Amino acid sequence: MKVQIDVKSIVIGLLIGVAVLLALGAAGGESRLAPGPAGTYQLEVISIENQVYYTRINTATGAVETWKYDCEQIPFFSDGSIMRQPKF
Repeated sequence: MKVQIDVKSIVIGLLIGVAVLLALGAAGGESRLAPGPAGTYQLEVISIENQVYYTRINTATGAVETWKYDCEQIPFFSDGSIMRQPKF
């Protein structure tokens, strides 16, 4: 039994498939992983031994701020309240 494949049909099918994928991707809009508008700052926190490092990146300007605390220290804001997260 010999199967005949029509090359023209394969090419048309591939083109239609690519067009559908492009249309679905363009209609998606924002990422489904992070609903809502993106914020200006990205915060990263890592812990190495007894120190905690905070890095805040301004995604609009590219400015990077980094600070660290020893685990024995309690980070306070200038008004005396305990820092649970940075104020932007």
